Amino acid sequence: MGSSGTASVPVDRSGPRRRGAVLVAAILAAALDQLREVGYAALTMDGVAAAAGTGKAALYRRWGNKDELVMDALTSALPKPSEVRLTGEARADMLELMRGVREAFVLSQDAAFRAAKKGIDGGLGPVVQERVVEPTRARILEIIRAGVESGEFRPGAANEQTVSVAPAMLVYHFVTHGPDVPDAYLEAVLDDAVLPMIRAV
Repeated sequence: MGSSGTASVPVDRSGPRRRGAVLVAAILAAALDQLREVGYAALTMDGVAAAAGTGKAALYRRWGNKDELVMDALTSALPKPSEVRLTGEARADMLELMRGVREAFVLSQDAAFRAAKKGIDGGLGPVVQERVVEPTRARILEIIRAGVESGEFRPGAANEQTVSVAPAMLVYHFVTHGPDVPDAYLEAVLDDAVLPMIRAV
């Protein structure tokens, strides 16, 4: 990009001025692209601002440093279990949540994530766990509690053990076989492990 200094980083502001969520989305997308293209070590706030078509000040108003920006960018790419619309059909809802965990594992192998792993202190281990796996457990607990109230699931089924089975088996598959988890495996986890544990008898 030339010599250091903000004057050497061209910024295209010819389009309409963006604000709020639109601007933030553009910055986060640019940060992910920069991670893929130049890696973590070479990524700069100047470079992300230029790629996003905005000024560096717009970044520093929201993020104090590169690590904060990168973590938010990675998080923005992950599926959000809290946004999964529950239909009331327990098996289908759990399956959809598990697909989200699988998507997160696949994304964790993306070039942007792999680049960030090499630079961020402490690595990225907590990101998928905190932003996807734990919220998925919370949504599964919500589903099981509703099933207990309706009589579909046995009393006492909503507990730490039952909500942990599906996410734990997905993590195990990821560690031992990689992120490509077939739907047949997800369905077997539900049909052979989770649902028999919680169904009313």
